[in-house]
Amino acid sequence: MASSGTINGSFSGVATTVAYPYIYWEVVATGPNYHNVKASIYYKKLNASWGSYNLSHSVTETINGDSNTGNFAFDLRPVGTAPITCFVRSRTVTVYHNAPVNITISFSSVTKTSLGNGSASGTASLDAIPVVPSVSTDACSNVNNTSFTASGTVTGDGYATVTSRGFCYSSTTSNPTLADSYKVVGSGTGAFSTSITGLSAGTTYYIRSYATNSAGTGYGNVVTQATTYSAPTVTTNAVTNIDKFSATLNGSVNADNGSAITERGFVYSTTTNPVIGGSGVIKQTVAGTTGAYSYNATSLSAKTTYYVKAYATNEAGTSYGSQTSFETLSAAPSVTSTGVTNLVDTTATLGGNVTADNGSTITERGVCYSTSENPTTANNKQVVSGTTGSYTKDITGLTAATTYHYRAFATNAYGTSYGSDVAFRTQPSKVTSFSGTVTGKTTIDLSWVKGIGGTYTIIRRATGAYPTGPGEGTSVYSGTGTTVTDTGLSAGTTYYYRAWARDGAENYSAGTADLTKTTHYGLTNPEEAYEEDSVYATAPANDNKVYIKLSKDGGVTWSNELEATLPSSNGTVSFGSSGTELWGFMTLNGDDVDDTSFRLKITLGSNKTSYQTYKNFGFTITPTYLLTGIEVNVKGYHSSGTSYIDGISVKCRYGTSVLPIKAGSQAFDSTTGKLVFFDGTNWKQVATT
Repeated sequence: MASSGTINGSFSGVATTVAYPYIYWEVVATGPNYHNVKASIYYKKLNASWGSYNLSHSVTETINGDSNTGNFAFDLRPVGTAPITCFVRSRTVTVYHNAPVNITISFSSVTKTSLGNGSASGTASLDAIPVVPSVSTDACSNVNNTSFTASGTVTGDGYATVTSRGFCYSSTTSNPTLADSYKVVGSGTGAFSTSITGLSAGTTYYIRSYATNSAGTGYGNVVTQATTYSAPTVTTNAVTNIDKFSATLNGSVNADNGSAITERGFVYSTTTNPVIGGSGVIKQTVAGTTGAYSYNATSLSAKTTYYVKAYATNEAGTSYGSQTSFETLSAAPSVTSTGVTNLVDTTATLGGNVTADNGSTITERGVCYSTSENPTTANNKQVVSGTTGSYTKDITGLTAATTYHYRAFATNAYGTSYGSDVAFRTQPSKVTSFSGTVTGKTTIDLSWVKGIGGTYTIIRRATGAYPTGPGEGTSVYSGTGTTVTDTGLSAGTTYYYRAWARDGAENYSAGTADLTKTTHYGLTNPEEAYEEDSVYATAPANDNKVYIKLSKDGGVTWSNELEATLPSSNGTVSFGSSGTELWGFMTLNGDDVDDTSFRLKITLGSNKTSYQTYKNFGFTITPTYLLTGIEVNVKGYHSSGTSYIDGISVKCRYGTSVLPIKAGSQAFDSTTGKLVFFDGTNWKQVATT
């Protein structure tokens, strides 16, 4: 409660019938933080006829530091009282204060009347009023995952003895009080500290110092402090359900130690002390955080000792449980089928691998095969010596273009195991009797015998080298037949043909049938043979033979062939120069030698691979004229595998002479586009001048 003091004083002066007469006493408090804080108390006589009776009213004014810095008057008149005549005489005044320090109070009075003024004064010293202590909270120290040291200071006792001090703390209340968790640390003022234990790891706490005296409990500022955290606490439990290739691993995360579990599981290996990332160590995660968990480990090796640890990870790191071990049971061998190699039409190489004997010595291993799925050793069986490891076996006598199944197998005292079923299809046998006949400059006839099991025959060609596969080069044939004529070829070009047998969409024969053929040559620059000059028409020829035959129906049918020999230097050889050579035709007339009907074919070399057909010799002869012979003259020579043709000319004869055309007759030479005349022996160009 507030402290009080009494100040006595007297006043002089009497007022009679004065409107609003009053006296106020001005109380001034001085002391620490009290700067001329004033409070005024008014007194007033209400009825003059009462004489010396002094009327007063109780008024409490709290003087509290700098909060009241003005004059505060208290009118003691009853509400609504009108001004009356009054007088005032000596009074005793009691002053109350509510300050946490000792203060000195003085007072004076001034009579505010029209009759004069009075004065009075006095002082009093008042003790400080007890308040709650003042206290501060400092930063925590020695922080770990379950405790820290809290520190604080009682900076003021509140003018009363501090009987208790300490710390309040909570992880949920931001302004903890003594209603929350607290710890007492002695009494009195000054610095104090203590270790607060039994906390939760990785948890933020609110800490506030406190101090208590007779006025109550004061609290300091709030500080926050998080406990640290550590890697989880993990236990590896006994392994259960142990079998030949599997076992159940068991563990438990007992505590996350202040940081959430991010991963948990097991590590196991055939060597001791398995850890994550270790050589040969298998890690298996299991979803979840704290608590018991398990994992069914499979694909283990039979009759093998494994070492296991449970583990868990949080932000602080990874912890492992203690190591435990177990041994799997013995079993039949572990074996895999490794596939088919060297597959052709009637043979194949089949592979296997005994990856483990599973605790019992291998007594037999190999491959078994059949045209049905999942063959066993009761089917076709081929044994391969050895125990564990990879092996292969060459299988012969298979049927071309047939689907087979095979499995690797191995046997020990616990039984026979098989690898997975592998299907394969043998290839058809290769094409045989592949042959070709060159039938011209642009065509070659091909024939063959289909491969065994080959429904289709695929033929491709290329120039320069054989096609490497059935999708390379140019397609010549794809079908079920045995012959084809390859057309659209280029003259004098060597073609490389390769044939495959095919069964189904992509099952081609491993072997191929190969054939090389060169189309016949035509003469290069063939038009140079129309006119004798320094440029020749040429063609490769195996010797100096030259052959000529004629057609009178545009090349549909041909005459007998006449043969001659080219000289080694440029010279002329004649065919039918007797004037009676009809080339095997019964008759020849003017119609037979016009540009539409007449053709001449020259062949060079006895292998007859180079030839050229000519027309446009410019004959315009009366159709009714019967010819007695046609003479062909070839000018040229042969040298070093090449025949050179300088010119080819044709003469039509009647009897032993050329046609009965009078000397001086003129005609148009369609070959040269010039006007010519007959001089009785030969046609000659008319001089353009």
